[in-house]
Amino acid sequence: MVLVWGTMRETRPGLIFWGIIIVYTAIVVIVSWLLKLQLFSLDDINLWFPADAIDLKLDIPSMIFDMTLLLLLIFLRCLVKYLENGIHFEDNSVEEDNDENMRSDVPASSPENSLADHSTMSPEDDGESNDVDVTEKNYVIMTLIKKCFCRVQKFIYGFINKPTHPGVDVYKYLFLCDIINFVLIIFAFRAFGSDVIGETQITEQIVENKVPTRFLVLLILQFTLIIVDRALYLCRCIAGKVILYYCLIFGVHIGMFFLLPSTTERKFNTQWTLQIWYLVKCFWFLLSAYQIRKGYPTYVFGKAICSRHGLFNFVLVKGFMLVPFLFELRTVLDWLCSDTSLLVFEWLKMEHIFYTAFHVKCLRDTNEQFSSLRGPPKKPPLELFIACGILLLVIGAIWFPMILFSFSMYGNDLPSEANVTMEINSYPPIYTMSAQSDNIMSMAARIYSKMHTTYMKNEKVTAFLKSYSNADIAIIKLGTVSDSSWEVTEQQKWDLIDKLQSNASVNINLKWSLSWEELGEEKVMSASGKHVHVLEAEVDGKPNPERVELLNLLKGEQHSALIFNMFPKFIRFSNHGKAPVVRHFMDKIQSDDDRAYRNVSLHLHYKGGNSSSWWDVRELCNDDNFDNYIKKFNTYDIHCHKLTLFVFNDNPLPEVLRFFSKTGVLGLYIGAIYLLSSIIRMICGCTTEKIMFYDMLNVNRILEVCSDIHKARETVGCYYERALYEKFLSMFRLPEPDELVTTV
Repeated sequence: MVLVWGTMRETRPGLIFWGIIIVYTAIVVIVSWLLKLQLFSLDDINLWFPADAIDLKLDIPSMIFDMTLLLLLIFLRCLVKYLENGIHFEDNSVEEDNDENMRSDVPASSPENSLADHSTMSPEDDGESNDVDVTEKNYVIMTLIKKCFCRVQKFIYGFINKPTHPGVDVYKYLFLCDIINFVLIIFAFRAFGSDVIGETQITEQIVENKVPTRFLVLLILQFTLIIVDRALYLCRCIAGKVILYYCLIFGVHIGMFFLLPSTTERKFNTQWTLQIWYLVKCFWFLLSAYQIRKGYPTYVFGKAICSRHGLFNFVLVKGFMLVPFLFELRTVLDWLCSDTSLLVFEWLKMEHIFYTAFHVKCLRDTNEQFSSLRGPPKKPPLELFIACGILLLVIGAIWFPMILFSFSMYGNDLPSEANVTMEINSYPPIYTMSAQSDNIMSMAARIYSKMHTTYMKNEKVTAFLKSYSNADIAIIKLGTVSDSSWEVTEQQKWDLIDKLQSNASVNINLKWSLSWEELGEEKVMSASGKHVHVLEAEVDGKPNPERVELLNLLKGEQHSALIFNMFPKFIRFSNHGKAPVVRHFMDKIQSDDDRAYRNVSLHLHYKGGNSSSWWDVRELCNDDNFDNYIKKFNTYDIHCHKLTLFVFNDNPLPEVLRFFSKTGVLGLYIGAIYLLSSIIRMICGCTTEKIMFYDMLNVNRILEVCSDIHKARETVGCYYERALYEKFLSMFRLPEPDELVTTV
């Protein structure tokens, strides 16, 4: 009622408006008290009942608020009536004359005349009088409907066909209201839709590549509203603004008080986000009504943030230009809704020149506020402050990548799971083992100290250990017996025996993988490694003893088979998905693989004849590397009852940097330095071709020419707009005209 009628009147609303408002509020108060006294109940009424639309609340504070509102409305009506009697007495007399004229317009066959005539009729004319009464009643009803329609038509045409007036410009406030509602829809969508599951936020759904349909529809509608309102503003179309105004009034209220409660099963007064959105929308309605009453301005500049030249407007314009496609969208829309002789690319060129000149003007005005005398040198404290700030910024940009890698602030954690698989060629695995958190522990401080003492004379190992603390080293214990049986058929087993007896290639493949859960997240990072041990047919012209022992083990002629350099002992868990072995902790005995891998013995066990079999893998602890190094600090398993792994964990990088870290420290460092230097070079360099703009003497002339082009298009015509635009471009083709125009 207020938005449809009250805000659209030029003068104060009349008696009918105040009567409807006061009677409506009084009905709400009376019904609320009747419900509070439990004279009747509305428990079985669904959400579509008008009680929810008028928002009946049965709590005492709300009822007191409704009563206070009723008293304030009555007081306000009395105050308005007093002002009308004291100041606008003539208007009241005119209204009385209009009422008398309306009464005189009633035809002779009005209800009063018809009743008087009916009283003088005789009983014989009753049949004819009934037909006459029905006709007269229909005529009166049609006359009242026609008069109501004429008043509504006159009310609407009063805004559209107004005489020429300067008008007002409140578009920037309307745009601000639309932007606030747009942001509310994005960050508080749960109040607008029921397709957000549980406590899940809309941002989490978007991260999971799920976009709710209602969310997308609301954003598109709000964005379309901004575009349509901008187009109406540029075209100065009051009729379109009136249609948009009334469509939004009914659409918003039906959606807020009927559709949303029925779909979300939540009332409007329980959602504070909806209330804020509706309050901002009410401000939009009030501003739109004011715009409709006063009309659009004759000259529309369309750049509200460029009305002043200061640091605040400079920041606003920079932010506006940084938003992707916003400048292009606004410029193309302005070109579409304006009568112009320029092409769209010429319009874009002129807008870029305007914003460049505006940029220079804002900087000039800001420098004037902090101006200093020309000639005297700068004070040393000021030079020291500015120079130190720039130097610290550049030095920090140079060394930041190295600092990031050296002092990672993202914490560390032990691997959560380790898996090891051993297989011969492509046959089913002979050994699979998994270690969980109960078999993964961090190295104790005393073991770490013993490790330092053991490798005190080895400079490579000492330098390597300095990069890790005892909390960064994980000790993983794996069982010797495989978790699964050897699922091989009899045919596959004899096929493997035939290969071992021949000169065919036979490899033993060992694969390991480590998993690490990121702190505070559900994501899992993994790293893996692989070692291939080749069993040659002959070694130094003799049959390979490893191959022979494995063959005898499969035939059942012996209980174990010795495999050299098979199992890793020290592994580094890196950031880029790899877990390589570390070769510094053991010495070379016979081959280079002695530095990284341990000797193992394989055992094959049978159950129930040959129907089921499984493997047992044990580390051999009778070599020099075990006696000289591992035995001195590995007090966890000095008798090699378990397969023990020592894992050195690198500090995990965030997921964004993990992609770049695949190239290593050097690759990330070079990439970061190149990026930062390019940004600094872009800010500080490339000024030679901009000197003509940034160092012009009087930038006000450029802004005046841009404003004259807009005014010529709006008032004089497109011919003068084209002429001014060509002269405007000629200023920038040659430096002489530009210097002549911009000289103070």
